[in-house]
Amino acid sequence: MKAIFLTLLSLILIQSVNSTCAPGQFTPAFVSAGRSAFLSSPSDDIGNDCNPNGQATYSIYTAAPKDAVIISFKTVTNLKSSGGRIDLYDGITATGTPYFTLTDDVSGQNAPASISPNVTIVYSVPVAITDPNALPVFFITAESGTPSTTAAPMTTTTVLPTGDGSIIPDPFQSQNDVILILDLGSNIDQLSKVAVDIIKTYYINIANTSLSTRINMFFLTNTGTIQYSWEMEQSDLITFASRIPKALGKGQISIAKDVLGAQLISALGQTRSGVQKTLILITDNDNQAADAVGLYPITSAIIDDNDIHPVIVNISPTPALLTKFAGAYTGTFTNTIVQHSYNGTVDLFENVLFKAQVLCNLDDILAKKYVGKSAFVFPFSLPPTTPPTPPKSYCNYMQYNFACKVENAALPITVTLNSYNLEAGKDFIQVYDNESNNLMAEFTGTQVAASVETITSKAIKVVLVTDNNGISTGWLSIFI
Repeated sequence: MKAIFLTLLSLILIQSVNSTCAPGQFTPAFVSAGRSAFLSSPSDDIGNDCNPNGQATYSIYTAAPKDAVIISFKTVTNLKSSGGRIDLYDGITATGTPYFTLTDDVSGQNAPASISPNVTIVYSVPVAITDPNALPVFFITAESGTPSTTAAPMTTTTVLPTGDGSIIPDPFQSQNDVILILDLGSNIDQLSKVAVDIIKTYYINIANTSLSTRINMFFLTNTGTIQYSWEMEQSDLITFASRIPKALGKGQISIAKDVLGAQLISALGQTRSGVQKTLILITDNDNQAADAVGLYPITSAIIDDNDIHPVIVNISPTPALLTKFAGAYTGTFTNTIVQHSYNGTVDLFENVLFKAQVLCNLDDILAKKYVGKSAFVFPFSLPPTTPPTPPKSYCNYMQYNFACKVENAALPITVTLNSYNLEAGKDFIQVYDNESNNLMAEFTGTQVAASVETITSKAIKVVLVTDNNGISTGWLSIFI
């Protein structure tokens, strides 16, 4: 009997020595309206209360960027007798002064609401206390609520910052409304990294009147779609993109044509007039579930009617052509979807997002619609319909040219612009003699009546030049 008792005692001691103290974490990792999270005090792998080497740090955030996090201490025992404490910090790090500190045992006590949508919690207890019966035990919940105070609204400025010069043209000076869709069925670590890199590359100013970029982020999950808003600052976007809950990516991701279609329509309805719109969808697979079409299917009409330029960013290490997202998100002509294998932000921005002939499908449109023709319309649209389809606009960063030559060398070329609508003094149609390269005519601003230029050249070169912000409906040109 003595031998058996000693053996059992040895096993218990070995288990106690080898067990690991797990600080734990909030479950789930974020809160939203109607969705709370909970946190329990540290325990080892056999369920005993334990000391996390003196300190443990936890993070929780709300999915609604204008909301706050409200921490509720449902039960806390042994905190006072052990000399422990729980500090709450506003933000993503435990810096500065905590906005709330707990040192007593409580039951059902709420801390004040945070100011920002992020809270960092630091639990401290003297390292010398190892007896499970003497260690603090707590159960904490978090929910989304109204902030204690609100920050002053961002002011609008026309002075644009400059980036580090690694990408040309400078993305800090780009005006865009970007819908960023993350497929959580992808490798989460790589998805998060690429999303954060893209967000950091832009300069973001959420004011409607700004000349900068805004981003509205969507998560496609295994249970539906999480949509954020156009009012998220860059720091908030980075926080959410860097803390993607991996549990939401397990299993098959739904394209959610009905729900996501309605959310896209809502988000696109809040975009700025006269500002280029881009949809960036990040994924590494073609495994999505194609849902039954409901009231708000994602069709080319949503893409075309809202004149948004869709781009699939394929982050797979062995990228292949993707069909499901491409089929759901493509428009027509200048809104045709672009598929791009990710090779860093410099390549993505310089060769796709800021290269109008790629983003706006210019080469393909010119080849299919205008080679051998004597008229040129841009942006190209389908014939008028009933009800009428909204007009498309040209793209930022256009530096595009094409040539036109006469059929009868004895006759001059007459360039007639039946109408044009360009950003005055910033966007231009320039006509050059194709041999001497002399500028023969230039058009900018708005003109409803026909503008006619007669050019005594056998061939002309037409150059379409647009800047980094402000777009309009383009032009109709006829060459005779």
